[in-house]
Amino acid sequence: MKKQFQIVYSFFILFSILLILCGCGKHYSRSDAAKWFRQQVLDEKIVVSKNHLDQENRDGYTDRIWMAYLADLPEVEFKLISHQYYSLFPASSMETTYHLEMGKYYLSNYQEQYPYGLEDVQCQELSDLLSVGKLYDNAAEIETVCLQLEHLNDYISQQEYPCRIRFGIAFQEPQTFVAAPDTDSLSSHTSYVSVYNDDENLTENDLTAVLEQKAIDALAEYAAVYRLAEEQVEEEQMERAVIRNSEKRFSITRSDGLLLCYPDLILADISAMSFGCLYEVLLREGTYQLTGTPENFSFITADGLTCSFSYSYREASETVSDNAKEEFFYYVVNDEKIILSGRPLIDNEHFLSLTGSSFKPLRS
Repeated sequence: MKKQFQIVYSFFILFSILLILCGCGKHYSRSDAAKWFRQQVLDEKIVVSKNHLDQENRDGYTDRIWMAYLADLPEVEFKLISHQYYSLFPASSMETTYHLEMGKYYLSNYQEQYPYGLEDVQCQELSDLLSVGKLYDNAAEIETVCLQLEHLNDYISQQEYPCRIRFGIAFQEPQTFVAAPDTDSLSSHTSYVSVYNDDENLTENDLTAVLEQKAIDALAEYAAVYRLAEEQVEEEQMERAVIRNSEKRFSITRSDGLLLCYPDLILADISAMSFGCLYEVLLREGTYQLTGTPENFSFITADGLTCSFSYSYREASETVSDNAKEEFFYYVVNDEKIILSGRPLIDNEHFLSLTGSSFKPLRS
């Protein structure tokens, strides 16, 4: 009996400690929110509204929101948010839109000072900061785009108050990219890479050097995956991209049990192969009467059917929202369209039906 009491008592103590640590989900007070800001965001005097707004958050709990501004910069208002959530027990944490609002403020001033400084640059408001970036048409433009973004970063770094911003860049991907409704088109690109202006890698290198290398590596990976834009990258860059993505290497098991592996080819992800990769596999097999290029080709399937693939094979679905249509890729077998997803990829089930063989990642 005494032992049972000790167990119950120990559980009660542990439960009480957990409740104290998580605060039972209790909201931050106005003064605590201001103190958090000065300790975690910026050690400057701020003015916080006396009243707060209660608002349901994405988790179904209630956030408590105060409006605030820097004492010496009242024209830029931002939110202090006591955010409630559930993690074993109800809990709360602090968030702020300071970086987002300051980013918008600096961006507006920058545009006034440099009217053409943000030409073709895309800006997206994230929940807590501003994301800016740009698409490029070919590898020769990467450095120019990075320098354009770095000029903005230099301007922001010279301002009185710090501001965290994300800078990004992506290849246009004209043959493979399909913009999904209600998504950010820039960061949705396969080749999208980014860097934050407070990244530790920027201490010894400028933004252009870091972002440019990331973009080159991403373009090389894109070329290796889709077998497109290969003229944009050097052979060594593609080889390094394959090595960096070695977990996407795959093996093929033929119907006769023979196991094959092409170490210079990689999957788009662990379960899907691009149209261009399929072309390369068929080419190396040499038994499918293949004609064409990775962009547009036809062959005879294992069942003797005529099949064609093209990165231009797209079909719009019914309207999703606000007159936006979602596009899907497809391939054709004996004049019948086989609808795929919003990316030009086939899974193992499609590969098996077409070739009689199956594929899987080497490390699976």
